[in-house]
Amino acid sequence: MEAKGFKCQMHFNQPYADFTSPGARQVDYPPADIFSCIAGRTVKLVLEKSWAAIFVIVNDKVTGIATNVYLTGM
Repeated sequence: MEAKGFKCQMHFNQPYADFTSPGARQVDYPPADIFSCIAGRTVKLVLEKSWAAIFVIVNDKVTGIATNVYLTGM
């Protein structure tokens, strides 16, 4: 993913959140070991689009994935 411009980092014992479906409420999860990757780009002068992926790690295996796309700006 880093080759595609994502910045990735391992986080230990961190809470994280996800949305179960478009328009749904945010679901907060308890602390876990996660590997997160995020990338963003400007799509208009004052608008940025960001992509995020979180991989939940248990016993050195991915046990869950949370993804999201964000638009920020005016």
